[in-house]
Amino acid sequence: MAFLLTPLLAAVVFAVGQPLVGGDMAPLAFRDYFLGGLLMAGPFSYATALVIGVPTFFLLKALGQLKFWIVSLAGLVAGLAVGFWAFWIYPPAALLCGLGGFLAAATFWLLACWPPGQSPKPTPTAGNCWGAPET
Repeated sequence: MAFLLTPLLAAVVFAVGQPLVGGDMAPLAFRDYFLGGLLMAGPFSYATALVIGVPTFFLLKALGQLKFWIVSLAGLVAGLAVGFWAFWIYPPAALLCGLGGFLAAATFWLLACWPPGQSPKPTPTAGNCWGAPET
């Protein structure tokens, strides 16, 4: 479920933030920014999650490094990489992609790795997201 929902968050961050960073669409209404940003960022968000996020998740899980800060940092780096690749001529939009990647990865960690009814442990080291042996 987390793999399906969190890329949409990155697209929403870009769609909401696009009017704040301006660009050449300044006279458009917020609705137009939002819909255009969502339609433009949505495919990039899901492609990034599939091509970069899923392999990174399994790599970090195999290494026992599914810590909140590592997952969030990986999302930031992935978002910035795709953002600067897609918007190399306009860095503020690329920074929005980095923010979206960070928030999507942090939200993914909360949905996928934080068991209901438990407070997060500060440093999971092995096994599932929490360092407990997998059952």
